[in-house]
Amino acid sequence: MKKTKFFIAVLSMVTGSTIALLLCPLAFFYFPDSSKRFLYIKKYFADNPSINISTIFLGNSVVMNGIDAGYYSQLKNNQVALNLSTPGQSFFESLFIVENISKPSRLFLGCSPQTLLYEMNNIPPSNINSLFMYDYQLSHAASSIIKECGGEKTLKSYNRSFFQHNMYSRWIVFSGVNTFFRSLLRKDLKLENAQRNVFYPRPYVKKISSTALRKLQKKYHRERKKFVVNKNRMRFLQQFSGYLKKKNIPLTLVILPEHPYLQKSTSAQFYRDMQSELDKVQRNLNITVYNLYNILDEGMFIDHIHPSQQGAKKLTRSIAKLNKVKDPE
Repeated sequence: MKKTKFFIAVLSMVTGSTIALLLCPLAFFYFPDSSKRFLYIKKYFADNPSINISTIFLGNSVVMNGIDAGYYSQLKNNQVALNLSTPGQSFFESLFIVENISKPSRLFLGCSPQTLLYEMNNIPPSNINSLFMYDYQLSHAASSIIKECGGEKTLKSYNRSFFQHNMYSRWIVFSGVNTFFRSLLRKDLKLENAQRNVFYPRPYVKKISSTALRKLQKKYHRERKKFVVNKNRMRFLQQFSGYLKKKNIPLTLVILPEHPYLQKSTSAQFYRDMQSELDKVQRNLNITVYNLYNILDEGMFIDHIHPSQQGAKKLTRSIAKLNKVKDPE
């Protein structure tokens, strides 16, 4: 009798755990989380299958806060422009998105000067898990680009079995709870907008205090004297532009604005070297480069890196002008 009860108890635990793991993927569609933006991007294209996309902007939260695709569309005679940037979006994540959306006429990839110096970031396993659950596909050509540019961990995570992805899905429950309370406590964040909006997904809406700004500046301060583009970054830009060229999509690299405090603490030689390197990218890789690192003053930032709404308007207008788009009357 005792053995029978023990067996039933063990069986119940195993059954319950199995059911819980199988149900975990459903949380991706119901729990709040920053990676849910990947779902809404796909949903937008599923709901608008015949839409003619003129321009797409990709990048991280600086692009989310700093480029208003709706305003850009006005400058472009109401041709459709979308901002499909995501929090912390890596170059590899940008490639994933391009693989799974309707073909645009032009693609803008935004990044900070600092990004080009660092080694390529593999996509965090949690984001890979989300991309898999939201049915993001990856072609052989895109997989080859990721592999050749230092993304072996990304491919290994993506190519896990369905059962392994299900097992890993339990993180979404904790992340969902964390995101919920974060949205309650952080009044400077507008997470709903960041998840669903494909035009101006501005997550940071409230300017921080001067005291908080100084703390962030001190925390993230770096000495920068020499600018050399990371080899894998350069290789990615070369292969990504070639990949897009086969689809007749021109690529423009946008160097995003830096806060004036960072410019003041950086040597002039750093920026001269940066311009020289960007000239090589434009000349050797046939990629258009807009170097806009110094177009915003201090009052146009909401914190140490994210442009304010006013800053976003100026940045968007600057891109439009460089792309030969007339300002509205």
